[in-house]
Amino acid sequence: MKEKLKKAALAAKITGMLLAAAYCIAESGRVSGAVSGALERCIYVVVPSLFAMTAVSSALVRSGICRTVGRLADFPARKVFGMNGEEFSVFLLSMIAGYPVGAKMLTAMIDEGRLGNRRAELLGGLCFGAGPAFINGVIAQQLYGSEAVGRLIFVSTAAANILLALALSPVLRRGSVPVRRDGAISLNVRIVTECTVSAGKSLGGVCCMIMAFAAAASALESLGAVSAAGSFLAELSGLPAKESRQLILALLDVTAVGDSVRGNYLLLPYLCGLASFGGVCVIFQVQAINGGRLRHAAPLVLLRGTAGGVSFAVGKLIMPYILRNETAAVSSVRAAVHREPSPLPSVMLLIMVMMLICGTERSECRGAFRAPANQMSEARIQRSEL
Repeated sequence: MKEKLKKAALAAKITGMLLAAAYCIAESGRVSGAVSGALERCIYVVVPSLFAMTAVSSALVRSGICRTVGRLADFPARKVFGMNGEEFSVFLLSMIAGYPVGAKMLTAMIDEGRLGNRRAELLGGLCFGAGPAFINGVIAQQLYGSEAVGRLIFVSTAAANILLALALSPVLRRGSVPVRRDGAISLNVRIVTECTVSAGKSLGGVCCMIMAFAAAASALESLGAVSAAGSFLAELSGLPAKESRQLILALLDVTAVGDSVRGNYLLLPYLCGLASFGGVCVIFQVQAINGGRLRHAAPLVLLRGTAGGVSFAVGKLIMPYILRNETAAVSSVRAAVHREPSPLPSVMLLIMVMMLICGTERSECRGAFRAPANQMSEARIQRSEL
């Protein structure tokens, strides 16, 4: 029975890939437009807002700074949240810096042998955040032109993470161990370079995933699945069909929320939930960042889905208080598009990262070829001595 299920799953995957290839060939113009829009979002939004913090966060773990600072909060963090000090510092930094940061830091802790895979899968659903750069730059400024909207979304998403962490604290407390006191802080050029290259690889995978999901979303749109899901959401929520359709697209990929209808405050609680959940694409991005180290994605999906619902409720509850000074009418909102004046800095950054990656791989290959050569020379010396 299991063999038949495996064969059926394999056949379904092959069929899906063949259909995807056929769609890309038949609708090449539509796919090209979708991928171009996704690439633009990566260049103007994703890379500028996430690259620096992704590299810095990895360096914080590799250098031992995160572990050293975490010792100060070790006891209260384990008592309240069930996390040790280092895990708690990752939890706080991921909410501030963005979702790739939490995944990258947890992956670094796994590689250093300070975190098990099962515990990392659970923490991966908590160490998650949209980041102020995305919340303020894309949602608050581009859609509403209001800093108060950014505060509302950030508070609702942070509150959802904190409430989830408190609810899971009894489970986390069982496997919590104090922060190790061995090892000193070590920050040098090699660590900085390796962390920069690693951040470039991670964001490269993120951008490729965003472009792939853009193509998938265009296929779902052409099949009418997005319109059908939008109509269902419109009947369920009472929102107009156009806004519901945009929310479905954002559910697939939260970076597409910038295409939503601007100035509609009725969408704010839904945007809070989407920013906290991250979207289906972000789930795949996190898996790409951790390089398959976290085999089970179910904890991440369940926790982020729950966080999205909690963030929706919190956002709807506190919205009248945070936006009480917003006197501008919806029709008078002038949304400013947040983007760099030129894509050249992001493009040059990507080129430099690619050069670093190629240089690192070339040096590794040289080292691999040198090892056998050195072994052969040593063998020759031994034979000559004999």
